[in-house]
Amino acid sequence: MMTTSFDEHSTTEDVLGTIDLAGKRVLVTGVSSGLGVETARALSAHGATVVGAARDIAKARRALDAACGLVRMGWLPMGGCLIW
Repeated sequence: MMTTSFDEHSTTEDVLGTIDLAGKRVLVTGVSSGLGVETARALSAHGATVVGAARDIAKARRALDAACGLVRMGWLPMGGCLIW
């Protein structure tokens, strides 16, 4: 059984720690604000290739760019997806 000391005060860095996500691909929804942006930022910072989905691409690009310049590769016009 796995036990953790995570609680409502835990940060993404507390949770991810030294985990290396290089070579992993993840899909994050809601990357135009809040938890979606933070999730994308944290996973990308740990080496993951992140595909983000959002209804408003312009808002998502602004939010992700503000969160450490995450939009690196561009966007896919089908259904509102960004990839970085």
